[in-house]
Amino acid sequence: MYVVHGSYFVDNFGDTLLVKLMCDRVAEIVGKENVYLATVGHQNEQLSIGYPVVSAELKGKVTHLIYAGGGYFGEPPSKGFSLFRWYVRNYFRHSHWLKEYENAKVAVFGVGFGPLKFLGLERFIIKPLKAAEMVLVRDKQSFDYLKKNRLLSEKKVDICVDYALSLDSIHAEKNSKIALHVPNLDVENIAKLIEGIMASEYTNNSIDFILDSSSDFSDERVRDIKTLISELGFAGSVEFVNYDNVSSLISRLSRYMFVITTKLHVGIVSTAIGTKVISVPGHPKTLRFYKQIELENFCIPKRELTALSITQLISKLDEFKPNKVVINKGVNKLNDYIEKFCKS
Repeated sequence: MYVVHGSYFVDNFGDTLLVKLMCDRVAEIVGKENVYLATVGHQNEQLSIGYPVVSAELKGKVTHLIYAGGGYFGEPPSKGFSLFRWYVRNYFRHSHWLKEYENAKVAVFGVGFGPLKFLGLERFIIKPLKAAEMVLVRDKQSFDYLKKNRLLSEKKVDICVDYALSLDSIHAEKNSKIALHVPNLDVENIAKLIEGIMASEYTNNSIDFILDSSSDFSDERVRDIKTLISELGFAGSVEFVNYDNVSSLISRLSRYMFVITTKLHVGIVSTAIGTKVISVPGHPKTLRFYKQIELENFCIPKRELTALSITQLISKLDEFKPNKVVINKGVNKLNDYIEKFCKS
């Protein structure tokens, strides 16, 4: 029996996708009837992944445990008690129950790692990495962090890419819309994005504000953005699209002219399926991704965000060409490691 684990606790697009991709890959090798989820999480999210949670009585029969991709081995940009709470929460989500699978081999595939700066609590977070026979991290920065801090043997760790890059290109007809995925951006900075679009060749194109998790747009958020749109005199139409599920968001992303996003996996998926991206990264892990595929020039730190910088990047979108060699090599390595582990 095989179990897969990931960050399936909040119905988030990227984490849901990564667990589903891993489950599907393992199922190709060992049969879907032999694949389960490792522990109870968000019920609707786990239902959408499409694999049952293993029952307590079957845990002793599990032979292989795989940790799927995600950023749950790296701190969020928080401080103080909020950061301490993250450590406690992630310990119980991802490490505490590991002893229930004492008969299983463990592997960790496609995760980001670091930073982990809360000295003394680090050891609780990295238990799965210590227990693993194989560890593949999704970027060089994660590998370097492990090496620098001597947390794992170099023989145990290798570098791949984020598994969402394994998605095939989608040759969909573009609908002339632009997607703004900016859930953690304030109205002042959203104004800079709109002004940048208005000064570009897309000045009359429509905009969709999109989400990547099950929380809906608040009435206040919609009201503030509509007021902003009116004050700026934006000519195109504006819609607010709540998150539905993984498949529908991937389909939508394939039809946009381009996407502006502050988060990671909307950008990764858009890149994989052939939609161009401008990133305003809200977390160091996001910049890691664009550096890896040699597109860091399409990232604008929030502190440097201006209407002009957006207009200039829009004018250069024809140059948005990810390094396919890096992507294909990383995805192939992931698939090879997964198969090797499952057959061991």
